Amino acid sequence: MFENLSGRLQQVVKTLRGQARLSEENISDAMREVRMALLDEQQAMPHAGLKATPATNDEVEMFYRHLEQTLTDIGFLNPHSPRRLMQRLRRMYARTALEKEEVNILRGILTLTQHPRPPEE
Repeated sequence: MFENLSGRLQQVVKTLRGQARLSEENISDAMREVRMALLDEQQAMPHAGLKATPATNDEVEMFYRHLEQTLTDIGFLNPHSPRRLMQRLRRMYARTALEKEEVNILRGILTLTQHPRPPEE
């Protein structure tokens, strides 16, 4: 899948190594080639047409408040002795760069945790 990308990046490196002296123009040309190779590879990937919408800061903050309240409600978080749980959870979720849809999914889970649906008969 990435053979074409690998070949193009190797060619960029060979071209740079072949220069007697690296100049700003050489590096600029090389970076342009790298960008083009990456863009071409991204367009060739099957999911390249899907664009995820990142969650806004407000949406993520509302999720954190909802998470904290749910964890308190179910007895997992003691608000009088929280230690560093929320700080660690924030750090963990921040590494994922949450998308708007992902925040909605997580908040849906939290809502059902707080207010479970009655079992279907």
